[in-house]
Amino acid sequence: MDAATDLFYTAAVKKTPAPKKTTSSIRRTKPESKIDSQSAPVSAALMPPAAVIPEVPPKGKAAIGDWIWTCRPGFEVDLAQELLLLSPKCFAAPLDGPFVKSVRRPAILPVLGRQVLCVQSILSTKTGSITDVAAKISASILRGLANEKVVPASSHWSLHVWGPDTEEGKKQSAAIAQWQTAVVQKLQADVIGLSDPAALGRDKSRSYDHVVAQVCFPRAETAWVGVTRQGELPSRFPGGQRRLQLPKGAPSRAFMKLDEALEWLGVAPGPGDICVDLGAAPGGWTWGLLKRGARVIAVDLGKLDPDVAKMRNLAHIIGNAFQFSPPEGVDWLFGDMVWRPLEVAALIARWGKNHWARFFVVNIKLAMKKKVEMIYRIKTILEQAGWRDVKARHLYHDRDEVTFVGHR
Repeated sequence: MDAATDLFYTAAVKKTPAPKKTTSSIRRTKPESKIDSQSAPVSAALMPPAAVIPEVPPKGKAAIGDWIWTCRPGFEVDLAQELLLLSPKCFAAPLDGPFVKSVRRPAILPVLGRQVLCVQSILSTKTGSITDVAAKISASILRGLANEKVVPASSHWSLHVWGPDTEEGKKQSAAIAQWQTAVVQKLQADVIGLSDPAALGRDKSRSYDHVVAQVCFPRAETAWVGVTRQGELPSRFPGGQRRLQLPKGAPSRAFMKLDEALEWLGVAPGPGDICVDLGAAPGGWTWGLLKRGARVIAVDLGKLDPDVAKMRNLAHIIGNAFQFSPPEGVDWLFGDMVWRPLEVAALIARWGKNHWARFFVVNIKLAMKKKVEMIYRIKTILEQAGWRDVKARHLYHDRDEVTFVGHR
């Protein structure tokens, strides 16, 4: 390692501010000792066997008592496969739209499920005026709250009204907003002292026992109603749709994937933490970590966004992410690389075996047909490498990738 990088690294590990002259001098470095020129790409030959994925039945229809799951459009069969893998007796089957039904909820939440609703009522929106249908929805919600022993006028429950995250669903957004207003008005008319339960639905600090009343409009003419404890749900947001805004100055939309991942994890790098960002260019994740006050070693053969490259507390190592190894342990490992999934998994496993980081947050691309098989294969690889509490989730801002997290 050269002197500049050594100064940066030492300052970061001690969590003391780096001298101004050092910060500017190590922005772009190419230390030979950091890049092992003899290393080959990580081998994926010795991998655990793939899981046996059950066959998915034909499309079904929703019924009262079903658990209705939603996912990213195009992942319906994959989600049904995962549910059957987790619980063969859940009898999962795709529905029309980005939905899958099961007759029971597996003990383990599926990676590919954005949100779930246990259906207690299926209502037609064409059987009366909006006021009449809102009254039926309100009555169903109040029955569900009674079953959960929740006082309706309390703040121990909230309301989510949502539709599918599809082009057709987006066309319904104005109508869904009208339905939400009508339902809230009817609930407030029925329950003295009730505040806006939809506003409570935007609270991110809800506990496991908090109750969520959901009204989903899979189509304009149908409403599913269900009441469920927050601890049984994969997301705190309506339909699992955690919409983030790209902040000014962010070099790419990748920043939103990082922000959502850290929110889901519940812990994030702080001032002085040292982070390694593998495959960093153009710098969306690096930018987000620097904005949190962390010190970042960005590893990539490509160039960083010019505005990112000028930021303080950044060292850009121009090299292959698969051949990089830190001279000492770091706090966090990050990666969002477009590369073969098993090779990325083996790379993260190597970091785990060598105790090079305390936490990791990595996106692994799954651009193949056998997504479920690959997800659980990767999870096994990471666990066998010594990473603990390995979790995976197909987050809202993920596309054909899944976010994996864990710690030492």
